[in-house]
Amino acid sequence: MKSIQIEDDLYYFIASQTQDIGESASDILRRLVMPKSLTVIKPDTRVDTDTLDYSTDSMNDNTTHISPPDKIAETVKSVDTPSSPSTLSSSNTFKTFNSNDTNSGTNNNANLADSTNQLCQASAVLNELEAQRLQAIPKIVERWLLVLSTIHKHNAHRFSRVLSISGRNRTYFATDKDTLLATGSSTNPKNVPSSRYWVITNNNTVKKINMLKEVAEQVGFNLSEIEKLLTIFAPEHIQ
Repeated sequence: MKSIQIEDDLYYFIASQTQDIGESASDILRRLVMPKSLTVIKPDTRVDTDTLDYSTDSMNDNTTHISPPDKIAETVKSVDTPSSPSTLSSSNTFKTFNSNDTNSGTNNNANLADSTNQLCQASAVLNELEAQRLQAIPKIVERWLLVLSTIHKHNAHRFSRVLSISGRNRTYFATDKDTLLATGSSTNPKNVPSSRYWVITNNNTVKKINMLKEVAEQVGFNLSEIEKLLTIFAPEHIQ
């Protein structure tokens, strides 16, 4: 039994041609690729290809005629490494890869990873904050900045959306301290740790909770995740 190396699109095409449950890859390829005249030979019959006659001169005798191997091999890449029989299943044991494969599969995987990374990472934020034991931090402003920093850490690609959060006369977030100072003399801007963002901190705990809720909404937290976030941040103020 031989193994073959095929690309993703060919593998999925072969899989789509399955007619019977448990049909092996060999059976599918035999049905798709081999000419009908060749199917009279049992799959496990060894054939000495060196003695086969591919010429048209012998078509009138009783010799079993087989298409040349190079014609059959046009749709598959054969290798010499023996392996156990492979069947088409969810385990993909039939499909193998090597460094010479085209970049299409790699690019598809990269695109999938990029897509996943662009999603809101709320679970990662909540898990990290739960491990931080925020209640051990007595100052609400320090606790608040740590929560904002953690949200930014896992959602840096979305955090710029917080720049749209503002009050009637104040800008709440900016990428520099001076912008916030220009909106009022008592804004007390602080840098969100490990980020380029600044936030005003001269507000009470209830206002910080409301701002944190808006931040979570902007980066993509759902309602239940927001409720859990606020509970982690300031459980004493959440009813």
